[in-house]
Amino acid sequence: MPSDPYPKLKAPQADGQTLLWPDGPALLAATRDNRHRLHEQESVRLCGLPLPRLRTWQRRWLGHPDADQSLVGTGHQSELYHPGVWVKNIAIDIAARKLGGVAMHFSVDTDSPKHLELRWPGGGDIITDDPLRAEAKWTGRLRSPTAGHVQHLARQLSSASATWQHQPVAGEFLACLGELAGQDVDLPAALANAHHRVDRQLGLRHQSLVCSPMWRSTGYLVFAYDLLRRCGEFAAAYNRALAVFRQEQGIKNPGRPMPDLSIDGEFCEAPFWVDSLTDGSRKRATVVRQGDLWTLRHEDDAFEFAAPTDGWAAAESLQAWLSRHKLRLSPRALTLTTFLRLCVVDQFVHGIGGGLYDQVTDTIIRDWFGMAPPAFSVATATMLFPAAAGRERVCLRCLRQEGRRIRQAVLGDRKRNWVARIIAQPRRSPQRGQLFFEMHRELATAAQTSQGLTAWQDRYRQAESRHEIEQAIFDRELPYTIQPQDRLEAMIARFESQF
Repeated sequence: MPSDPYPKLKAPQADGQTLLWPDGPALLAATRDNRHRLHEQESVRLCGLPLPRLRTWQRRWLGHPDADQSLVGTGHQSELYHPGVWVKNIAIDIAARKLGGVAMHFSVDTDSPKHLELRWPGGGDIITDDPLRAEAKWTGRLRSPTAGHVQHLARQLSSASATWQHQPVAGEFLACLGELAGQDVDLPAALANAHHRVDRQLGLRHQSLVCSPMWRSTGYLVFAYDLLRRCGEFAAAYNRALAVFRQEQGIKNPGRPMPDLSIDGEFCEAPFWVDSLTDGSRKRATVVRQGDLWTLRHEDDAFEFAAPTDGWAAAESLQAWLSRHKLRLSPRALTLTTFLRLCVVDQFVHGIGGGLYDQVTDTIIRDWFGMAPPAFSVATATMLFPAAAGRERVCLRCLRQEGRRIRQAVLGDRKRNWVARIIAQPRRSPQRGQLFFEMHRELATAAQTSQGLTAWQDRYRQAESRHEIEQAIFDRELPYTIQPQDRLEAMIARFESQF
């Protein structure tokens, strides 16, 4: 890894540009190093279980039993993501292939629904017609689109793309959703299947996993139990890590990048959600001290987080209590990546935002778990709508500056004379104010007859109209599936060349 572990990373602006940090060979070396170091962390224990043993169990649960085979992961909320997010799948595919390992995309279906529109310049629509979409607390509550809605989207896309110079891969994406319509499939599973089909068509071979089943696994609940039984101490460490990050980044807002955990005497907020699988409600997890133990309460029942004599049994008892009340403990952002980086993968590939926030995770791992954090990496790119490729975008700011220069020049040498007379008057004097007013009145009169200013105004109106059109085609957050296959394959080749 470079000597500066956290360089200032910015998303590339030009079409086709990529960002990979660290570079390909360094990423591969860091993955090998992570795997060896995590395999040797016997002194790090969760509920009495050595970290390597917990990793082995969790990876076997995922169907990855070979401890000597690298597991390279990335993840994102269940949504229709843009090319800058999609290229993380390219990075994990290439890295895993170079290492003789496995690549896995974790689709987080327990985050709040967002970015669920299949958009293109001038059109698009929401991907599901589930009436719950406006009130669902997490994406996994939504159903996949009906056959009628998929057909509606396909007609809209076909009509719009008839005027394009390319065929988007979104046709294949919608075809997969159409095949799943009418089956008992939730939206995250449908999106994961559709994205996976498109990616396999492009030659990518990563696995795809919807996360919520993992939140019921014994390995994950060992991790959760260990944090909750020492919640007060962990919350203090979590808040210290956030304070360090805010200081380093010059952040004054105490709610950024996320709020502190609340610690109030006998109550302590934990970095999890408590989800009701009965009515779809959600609340922040809060444990209550009862004697020497923290407890998680639901109605009149409380689960006590006692010091475990058997970590597996402790986790299973927590799962039994949650199941009895039809509840789920879903991790919040930093908890999720801490779990994946420590207990599952050998390398996690973030986008720029996730990589920035995982600097906080690094501090938590270093201070709370007492170990050097495994290295993570960052990948992103910019792919504009094909019609924008090679096209220079209009610069309204530049035109406004030009207009100010033209307007100030309409008086010629008289402007300098006005300025000299104004400066000669005492500051804040009535005479100075009167001269300033008279100068601008003459400027306004001269501007009405200035041919140069009239021509500029015509150009500016045209530029404003062009800007409205370009707002859509220069949007780097349009879904990657509206790109044609050849451009996506070219992006894969760009990343391949960096390894």
